[in-house]
Amino acid sequence: SPSSLVEHFEEGGAGLGRGMALTRGSAVHLLLETLTDRPKATRHELANRLLAHRFPDLPDEITAGVLTEALAVFDAPFADTIFGPGSLAEAGMALELPAISETRMLGRIDRLVIGPERVLVVDFKTDAQPTAVNEELPEGYLLQLGCYRAAIAAIYLEHVVDAAILWTAGPVLMPIDGGLLDKTLAERTAHRP
Repeated sequence: SPSSLVEHFEEGGAGLGRGMALTRGSAVHLLLETLTDRPKATRHELANRLLAHRFPDLPDEITAGVLTEALAVFDAPFADTIFGPGSLAEAGMALELPAISETRMLGRIDRLVIGPERVLVVDFKTDAQPTAVNEELPEGYLLQLGCYRAAIAAIYLEHVVDAAILWTAGPVLMPIDGGLLDKTLAERTAHRP
């Protein structure tokens, strides 16, 4: 999958350790996926119940942080754009990029916003200290988004396909330069044995 191209670190966000950081990230993703269509007044209670059911061993302080972070995303100025009409959660994709992988790549795009002339690929990242500069992004993030963008561009031939990272810790929706994504994929291709 494109996410397997992301370099993995032993320590997770905010010094949580890799396992806890991944669990925390999964919890934030779950809330962003499932609470989208729920009335704002019910989101907090539903989120608490969902987290208690799916992540019963998550420490209280982590649960509180997950809840605060996810609900803040729904209140962000860009929320209507990425969670509104024409958007899809967890959009499945399959892509053959022989220059990157010998096998077909399968993945799930966190959010796909389909407009009349533009498609926006959004990847959620739960890093504790996100970067604000495209060129400072980890190569793995760029490879992952580049693959997603290439897969969608192969389907939506008449559309402009853009990509963005939603840093949930902000929350901030960060547009990613398409040229940088293309360059990162090309460099990976050039260095592949």
